[in-house]
Amino acid sequence: LDVVGRERGLGLLEHFRIPTLALVENMAYLDCDSCGTRHRLFGDDSAAARLAARLRLAPTDTFALPFSLALRDANEHRTPNHDAADAPFAPLAAHCAARLLRAQYALRHLALDASLDSSADALLLRRFTRDHADEYRIPLAALRPPSQPTSPPRGPTNDTPTRVALLGRRALSLDWSSGLKNDIHDIDALIHLAAHPPPPDS
Repeated sequence: LDVVGRERGLGLLEHFRIPTLALVENMAYLDCDSCGTRHRLFGDDSAAARLAARLRLAPTDTFALPFSLALRDANEHRTPNHDAADAPFAPLAAHCAARLLRAQYALRHLALDASLDSSADALLLRRFTRDHADEYRIPLAALRPPSQPTSPPRGPTNDTPTRVALLGRRALSLDWSSGLKNDIHDIDALIHLAAHPPPPDS
């Protein structure tokens, strides 16, 4: 019955040209706590492989989710964000989020997107390629003009950007509440800064 349902579902997806983000094999296996052996209670993964081939999905688009006692316990005790329960689902969630972001921005023909995250006092930079979607957070404390005071402690109450604008694919410009206009930053330098932020007192 399940195989028939999958085939009908695939037919509908193909008919309406709905893209598939991922193929998920639910309850695919059980890892035994006693012996450490992985058991596939419903057989091997050949059925999932056939579906993936029909959908023209890469191996990185297919996911096998386990029977999870941790997930069961988290649901019964209403304890979301339980690390052991969430762990098997994290790669799937990250994959779907990246695919959705790439699809969203491909429609707008954007390779870059920049915005301000006032709650985190950071510049949010997203870079999109054909196969990847990456997000970088650059602390505004590292971007504020040197002439601006850094005491009291840096935060949203200090000089803040009033505008962020991309300049092609190589740079972006910031306007600040102090009146400074067109404060230009190199994109690659910003990405490096996100990976290597300065210490808080720099």
